[in-house]
Amino acid sequence: MERNQHKKNGNSAPWKSWVVEIGKWLLVIWLFLPLQQRSPDLLDFYKVTAGVLLFVIFAGKLFYDTLFREMSGRRETSAAKELAQMAMMIIVIALVVGGALFLSGFLILEMYERVMSREE
Repeated sequence: MERNQHKKNGNSAPWKSWVVEIGKWLLVIWLFLPLQQRSPDLLDFYKVTAGVLLFVIFAGKLFYDTLFREMSGRRETSAAKELAQMAMMIIVIALVVGGALFLSGFLILEMYERVMSREE
C-alpha cells in the first residue's frame, strides 16, 4: 500500500520507509541489550519486556505484509478481514515467542538447579 502511495503521490522517496523499518528493528535490538549482562540483578525487566512486545508486533506485521499482502493483492478483501488476518498473525507470533521464552526459562532453571546441587 505504501509503495503504491509513493507512486500515486509522485514521491520519489521510498527510502523513508526503509529508514523507518531499520529504525524499528534497531529499537528492538536496543531494548534487548540488557540480556547481555551476566548479572540478573542488573537486568532491566521492563526494557526487555517492551523489546519482546515490540518484536512480536513487528514480526507479526512483517509476516502479514509478506504473506497475506501478496495473496490479498490478487483478490479484493475487506479491511475487517485484513485486520483479522494481521491480528491472528501477531497472536501466532506471540505464541511462538512465548513458547520459546518459556522453554528457554525452563532450561535455564534446570541448569541452575544442577549447578546448585553440585555445589552442595
